[in-house]
Amino acid sequence: MHPEVFSIFVYGTLQRGEEREPMWPRVPRLIELGTIRGRLFDLGPYPALTEGDDLIRGELWHLEPKDIGVTLDVLDEIECYGKDDIDLYLRRVVAARTENGQTVEAFTYFFASPDELAKYACVQPNEEGICRWHRYLTSS
Repeated sequence: MHPEVFSIFVYGTLQRGEEREPMWPRVPRLIELGTIRGRLFDLGPYPALTEGDDLIRGELWHLEPKDIGVTLDVLDEIECYGKDDIDLYLRRVVAARTENGQTVEAFTYFFASPDELAKYACVQPNEEGICRWHRYLTSS
C-alpha cells in the first residue's frame, strides 16, 4: 500500500526501554527521536493517539526495506489491527519530523475509537510544548 515507507513512529510501549521493545522482529538501521501532530491520552499501561494539533514526541524506527513487511505484521498483531472484526488501533502513514528538522513519512497507530477516550487524561504539553507518554503518568 505504501511501498516507499520504511519508518515507524512509536510513542508508547514499543519504545526503547518499554515492555514491548523486545517484540520488534527486526533490528532497525536507525532509531531517532521525532515528533508528529496529534493528541495523546494516558490509558495507564499504554497510550492512545488521536487526531489533534499537539506536538507528540516519540521514536522513529527506520527499517531496511526487506524488514518492513514482517515488522508491520508483528506490530499489527500487538496493536490489534486488521486481525479481528474490531480494531483497537488503526495503522496510518503520518509526516514525522526528526530532531534535525527532516520530514519523514512513517507508519503509526491511531486509537480506533477516539470517542471512548473521554474518561482518560489527555497528556499535557511540557514546558517545551511537547507531549510525551510515560508509563503511569498523566503528564509529560
